[in-house]
Amino acid sequence: PFIYWISDEFRKKFGGKTVDDYIDVVKGLTTSDNNRFLRFWWEIPVENISNDYKKDRKKWVRYVKGGPYNKWYGNMWTVLNWENDGDEINSFTDEKGNQRSVVRNTGYYFREGITYSAAGSKGVTFRYLPTNYIIDAGGPGIYPNEYKNVWYQLGFFNSKLVYYICDCLNPTVNINQGDLWRVPFAKPSVKQELLVEHLSKQNVEIKKSLCSHSI
Repeated sequence: PFIYWISDEFRKKFGGKTVDDYIDVVKGLTTSDNNRFLRFWWEIPVENISNDYKKDRKKWVRYVKGGPYNKWYGNMWTVLNWENDGDEINSFTDEKGNQRSVVRNTGYYFREGITYSAAGSKGVTFRYLPTNYIIDAGGPGIYPNEYKNVWYQLGFFNSKLVYYICDCLNPTVNINQGDLWRVPFAKPSVKQELLVEHLSKQNVEIKKSLCSHSI
């Protein structure tokens, strides 16, 4: 389906390769009880928050949940109880023994990529996701697959073109992974890739300086 105002010429662009051919867009974890499993990072002593879970195995790991409209970097406020590879959250059930939490796509946890807010009245925005973060259902992850350059991907997804395409595919406050899979994508030239990579890194550094309170 497409929004009614899209032109026949533009619709033809969707006949070629798409994001799904080159890049993985995946949902993350659903705790089903944020008050139990999540904390703001400033509530936990910094020495108890993992810097590299594979090495230090600390109880609290960094976690992204989406959040408000925000491009390039930020919305990194929460940490998750992931002690013993998420023992407690993996065994979280209701009174009938049914699993409450949903732990998805663990193979992508702690990898470098991109995240975004699945819901937002101002439209979709994308942010750099450093290593050592776990993704949420409301803050999904975008990870390199066939095409490897995370920084070009970040610039591509934050472009006006992708903003317009997402609005055409799903003109609601929610953008799901299926919408992003359908976005047309072509590998750039080396020159274009390097330029967009440079600008994306520059934008992230600027945003980091504005979000220096974040971890």
